[in-house]
Amino acid sequence: QTNKQTNKQTNKQTNKQTNKQTNKQTNKQTNKQTNKQTNKQTLKLCTLLVALTLIPIKAWSAADAPPCIKIGNLYLPSAFEIALIKGEDPDYTDFAQNFQNTHPKIGWFNDYAVMQEYPDLELSLQTWRFRHNVYNDVCQKQQDAAKQQPLSGIAAPIAVARSITTHPQHSLSENIFRKQTITLQVFDAGGGSPYNNDGDAVDIWFNGVRISTNVQILAWPGISLPLTLQPSDLLTAKTNRLYFKVVNTGFWFDPGATIGVNIAPANASKIFQHASASNIRVHPQAIKWHLGLNQTTPVLNLALGLMCYDKRSWPESTLHVQRAQAGIPDSKGRIHKERIVTIDTKSAAAKARAIARSVKSVAGYPTIAGKDRDEFPPKAVIQNAGTAHIQYMTPTDNRASGAFLGKLLTPYNDGDQIELIDALIGSPLSGALFCRDAYTQ
Repeated sequence: QTNKQTNKQTNKQTNKQTNKQTNKQTNKQTNKQTNKQTNKQTLKLCTLLVALTLIPIKAWSAADAPPCIKIGNLYLPSAFEIALIKGEDPDYTDFAQNFQNTHPKIGWFNDYAVMQEYPDLELSLQTWRFRHNVYNDVCQKQQDAAKQQPLSGIAAPIAVARSITTHPQHSLSENIFRKQTITLQVFDAGGGSPYNNDGDAVDIWFNGVRISTNVQILAWPGISLPLTLQPSDLLTAKTNRLYFKVVNTGFWFDPGATIGVNIAPANASKIFQHASASNIRVHPQAIKWHLGLNQTTPVLNLALGLMCYDKRSWPESTLHVQRAQAGIPDSKGRIHKERIVTIDTKSAAAKARAIARSVKSVAGYPTIAGKDRDEFPPKAVIQNAGTAHIQYMTPTDNRASGAFLGKLLTPYNDGDQIELIDALIGSPLSGALFCRDAYTQ
């Protein structure tokens, strides 16, 4: 029994030690293999992460959105669509809000469907481009390429609201005219008879001067308001400013006056009808305000289009303009200080007259090798008169400025008036008077 018990204990201890050693070796081998596999996977993961860091990754931005969406014959920039949705065009916002009533199966949230039906989409696009100075972008180029429109077809012979596809030049005015002398209609735009003939009266202010006092406004067509636009460059505000102050609200219960202003229909061809959502329109789309006693309307900015001489690009041409407009005589004593001039170069007959003016102007000024005889005012305008102010200058400067300025005349017709100024093109300065290069042609 003693031997039996001894052997049993000995075997038990031996087995225990053997199992312990075996398990220890097994675990060691298992851990070694596991660690080896884990390290291998970790190495692969690290290699993948390093590879990914070497790949250039572009952060998403608005530019990743489709640049243009085509609706009808328009190519709309994505930024314009966002502006519409955010409410930049109040007329579109009203239209979109009423859309669900007329299209209950579509719903107001389908912006593409709303834009397809919006009747003033092109006008709204032109307004957005003007307000944000967005021209010659990829969408505009697509649209122009689709039109394949010749230069002669850009502006209609008589410019009316929707015939203008290019923009006249003026950085500060929303109402750009073709004529220096204009007539506006000022009328009581409140609620219909008898409310719009109830004695509302206003004072009228133009360029800081009260030009009319206690003027009673009547129902359409109201009163005629003739104005002569002054050269923007000579005005402190760099644009003609018109506003009205309410001095009588009439005898009806409404303690206010509703003032309507628009271009006289007979003079509709004198304004470019595409500037902003608050510009002067042809009746009945006139701009209007509802105001209380002694309140004033927002300012209406009125101006002729500009023809800019940019000293950064054409220093000699610009200096010539500056000298002439300052009243400095040329070598033969000629003086030309004109700022507002009349275009006369579009038709075949007008082109012939322009050539004749030029020939007469430079007669008596001998040619000089390597120099051009520049004329101010240009031969393209009536005020040149064959007696232009002449200055010799480098041909490249003279001809480059002439070619570009000819481009700025694109939307105008013979008989239209413009303002000649020394100003930058595409100036970044806030509040500065300048021109834009608004034409893709």
